[in-house]
Amino acid sequence: MKKLSLLFITLVFTFAFSMQVDAASNIVVKINGEVQSYQQPPVIDNGSTLVPMRGIFESLGATIIWDGNTKTVIGQKEDTTIILVVGNDFALVNGKSVKLEQKAKIINKSTMVPLRFVSEALGAKVTWDGNTKTVIITKSKEKKNLTPQELFELNNKKVVLIKTDAGLLGSGVIIKDGLVLTNYHVIEGMTAGTITTSEGKKYQIEGIVVFNKNTDLAVIKSTEKFNIEPIEINSPKTAKSGEKIVTIGNPEGFQNTISEGIISGFREYFGIQFVQITAPITHGSSGGALFNQKGEVIGITSKASREGNLNFAVSIDHISHWLEGTLAQEYENIKASFNLEDVPNDGPLPLEYLEKQLNTEDFLTIEFESGTIQLDFYRANRDSKGTIQVHGVISGENYKTYNTNYDKNEEDLGLWVEAMSYILYSIYPEEDINFTVAFEEIVNEDPSGYFSDNEIFYSEETGKWLIIHSIIESKISAEDEEYDAKTRP
Repeated sequence: MKKLSLLFITLVFTFAFSMQVDAASNIVVKINGEVQSYQQPPVIDNGSTLVPMRGIFESLGATIIWDGNTKTVIGQKEDTTIILVVGNDFALVNGKSVKLEQKAKIINKSTMVPLRFVSEALGAKVTWDGNTKTVIITKSKEKKNLTPQELFELNNKKVVLIKTDAGLLGSGVIIKDGLVLTNYHVIEGMTAGTITTSEGKKYQIEGIVVFNKNTDLAVIKSTEKFNIEPIEINSPKTAKSGEKIVTIGNPEGFQNTISEGIISGFREYFGIQFVQITAPITHGSSGGALFNQKGEVIGITSKASREGNLNFAVSIDHISHWLEGTLAQEYENIKASFNLEDVPNDGPLPLEYLEKQLNTEDFLTIEFESGTIQLDFYRANRDSKGTIQVHGVISGENYKTYNTNYDKNEEDLGLWVEAMSYILYSIYPEEDINFTVAFEEIVNEDPSGYFSDNEIFYSEETGKWLIIHSIIESKISAEDEEYDAKTRP
């Protein structure tokens, strides 16, 4: 058995919200203090507020085009173009694909769109007042770009140092007075800990408020308020590759260290949106803030590759439903606990989404020094006992290439299996998983001389043989955090 190690970037996400739609005629929407009136009242669906498309787009100064045949919404404002298709998980913002927390829907003959997504994509700020059930949208004036010095002076107090009794050290940002957003792996396993501000004042951690292991995000609560203004956030959808960014964190415990860089690109793995940056990330930086030039947080610095300048921040968009739900309550009413069973958790990734992501080029292609091997497809399901089964299939010339170069590629193949095992464990850390890859092919002649009897299945109906020859097997144990892998020609 091999211990699963943190050698690989966790690329995971979850979509497990309830599918209920709450009629919410008592929800109030204010834009710059003015109450909005809609013919179809707003509704809450999956924790997200939906409003009529024309009302929200036009109130925010955008023009709108509706194509009834394709059920497509096109909104335009200055240099921003948003394209939404009813029922689609994705939208386009200036040609960039963006995963939606909630789809657009038609309700009572009205096309309803996700309010937060549309507002933030058009440059507005959105907050939620849970006591009055009011969505507050602020159409901000164009902010100037800040120098690194100005940005640091504005936000230094809002980034804190976290230490836990599990021996972990990291960073966090004040998302609301008394509440700190950080990476889940920073606070994993803790039963106590401290939050230290830039001024050196220490606060005890009361517990965890909400977490998501797959996005690697969590919010913790202090035993008392900080009396410090929280960070301002904005969607990374408003940013572009090549733009300058600044990070503030606590690398190796050096508190509130500022680093500069640029956005290298935008990545998405298993539904998680990442911002790739050149600013360095190391131990202690996790949970820190990624700022755009306006001084707004667009991501939480999370992961780095030990080879090359590859650093990643999780998109701040992944907490939007927390802001409208759990975090919208008054500080005194927000519950926190060190017992994860008592803490809201977004839940595991549906297997159908896992299967969809695995059947992309990134996972179907295995690159070795001797060449490339292409898998045909993956299947993901549960067996009769409920154990997750992830099965890849290879056939024809690709299997011949694999077989011919097996001795040459054996070591690299082992590393690939370790990477896949760790990724699957990261997505489903509390479940056992069987990961296999097999050569599968239907042939006209009896292959008994080449494969064992239990790998050959004859069909009297077709007069043909089905070969299922396993070449990779990895049993992943959640309890032991280990995997047992075998490869063969």
